[in-house]
Amino acid sequence: MGARAAFEGGEGVRSVFDESFEDFIAVRGPELFRVALAMCGDPGRAEDIVQDVYAVVYPRWERIAALEQPYAYVRRSVVNRFLALNRRRASTEVVGLHEDRAESTDGGLPQVDAALSVLDLIQHLPPRARAILALRYLDDMTDAAIAELLEIKRATVAATASRALRRLAQEMPELKGAHDDR
Repeated sequence: MGARAAFEGGEGVRSVFDESFEDFIAVRGPELFRVALAMCGDPGRAEDIVQDVYAVVYPRWERIAALEQPYAYVRRSVVNRFLALNRRRASTEVVGLHEDRAESTDGGLPQVDAALSVLDLIQHLPPRARAILALRYLDDMTDAAIAELLEIKRATVAATASRALRRLAQEMPELKGAHDDR
C-alpha cells in the first residue's frame, strides 16, 4: 500500500500520506505564511495564497514529499501564486510611497512603528521586488538561490533588491545601511 497505507486513528481511518502532509504544514506552514505575508502585506490574502498552494500541492504530495527539498518546491509555489495573482490584478494605477507617515504617538513603541512603516513601504514596491526581499531576508536565501527559484539572472535579483532597498532608504532614512551586497 506504500505511503497511502491506512491505519486506525483516533477519529477514523487516516493515511500515512495525510499525516505526512499535515506534519509538513505544522512545521513549515508558519514559514510559508510569513513569506506570503511579506510579499502581499495582507494576512487574509497571505492565508489565501498559502491555502491555494496547499490545494494544488496536496494531490501531488506523495511525489513532492519524495523530493530532496519539498519545502523549496512549496515555497516556490507560494511565490509563483503571489506573482500570478499580481499579474492578473495589474492595473494602470501608479501608487507612490506614503509621504504622510505619522510620527509615533505612543512614545513607547518606536521600533514597532518603524517596522510597520517598513511593511507599509514594502507593499508599494513591485511584486517581484517584494518577493526578492521576502526570500532574501525572511528565508535567508542567497541571490543565486533566488535567481534559480524565480528563473531569472542573479544580476537581476541583485539589481532589483538594490533598487528596492534604495527606494525604501529614501523614504526612511533610518534604513540607511540596510543595503547589503550578496
